[in-house]
Amino acid sequence: MSSRARATLFVLTITAATALVATTIDPVRAAPFTAAPAPVAQLSGAAPLTTQPPPNPSASASTSSSPRPTDSFPSSSGPAPARPGPITGLRVAAATPGSVTLAWDPIPRGCCDLSHTIIEYSEYEDTYLGTARVERGVDTVTVTDHIRPTGEYFFSVTAVDVNGLRSYPTALSVIVPNAATGDITPPAPPKAPAIDRITTNRVRLTWAPATDNVAVTGYDIYHISNYTVPSTLVARTAGTSVMLPFDTGTVPSGGWVVRARDAAGNLSFRSEIVWPPAAPVQPCGFGFRYLSERRGMFTAQVTITNPGWLSLDFWWLAFRFGGDQRITSVRGAQFSQDGSLVVLNGPAQARALPSGGSVTAVIEGRIRTDRTPPTAATLNGVACVAG
Repeated sequence: MSSRARATLFVLTITAATALVATTIDPVRAAPFTAAPAPVAQLSGAAPLTTQPPPNPSASASTSSSPRPTDSFPSSSGPAPARPGPITGLRVAAATPGSVTLAWDPIPRGCCDLSHTIIEYSEYEDTYLGTARVERGVDTVTVTDHIRPTGEYFFSVTAVDVNGLRSYPTALSVIVPNAATGDITPPAPPKAPAIDRITTNRVRLTWAPATDNVAVTGYDIYHISNYTVPSTLVARTAGTSVMLPFDTGTVPSGGWVVRARDAAGNLSFRSEIVWPPAAPVQPCGFGFRYLSERRGMFTAQVTITNPGWLSLDFWWLAFRFGGDQRITSVRGAQFSQDGSLVVLNGPAQARALPSGGSVTAVIEGRIRTDRTPPTAATLNGVACVAG
């Protein structure tokens, strides 16, 4: 398994996704959220809010210190008693910009009478935010504390019987509407986000159009620096691509997510994370040689090799000309040039550089007075070995 695959697995298992918040809430000082049966009028006829299951059941957004479900039970002999549940029908019965009302079907008892139900919740980019207890026979709860418009939350519901035996938790992801009235249905999340191109100082992201019950009006793009710092809104666009600042001289960190926006200001769930291309695990090989020169025009060949065991799904090469060469066209790669700095990256059909593989590009351009070739280059931010 590649290092990128292991990192992705870690995200899914531990954090479920990195998410978007404007402020960080200290869970130690956070007051328990309001938990009370929802009024009948609030539940009757309410349009259900769009929800989706968490990316991984093990990431059900709970960091409570209360015990997790267990098959052990204080008994001298015989089989372990049956736990409560399963919990079914977990859903959003009503929602406003500052509250979420959850409801679920009556919970089956196991070996023993039910005692209460525990509800825990957290935000994508935050740790544990709150917990509540509702008594036996109550199948709904209204959450108000720390609920913000367009926020993304994980909820986990667990039943407990009179002997402390717990059900397996049932989880639900919820996105809060932006407006108190009118359209409260968020768009669907954008699909297939990806890096399309890297230039000397920009990266272009693209994605498939999102859908909405009315219409998608635009997209918000967020940068994720790590798993503990809230993401940052870096761009908004009406289209399905965006150019973002990018430093080709270093190994990049962090990633990006995209959320669709509708006319009411509702935001979708976040897209999958787009990570910068992986860095090679060994210095690449870089070669440059002139093939021909005539009347101020030149043709040259650039060769890049990846000797490491890690295949690169997307490659970009950065180097600087030693003279005043200007590129007019490149075969076998996309190019951009800013002064002496040149960046090449693979075209749509050849973006990958496999382990032990090589790529050759043919450059054509003009020379005025100085033909000094480049002597150094970086591949995905890591210095190459010339030769």
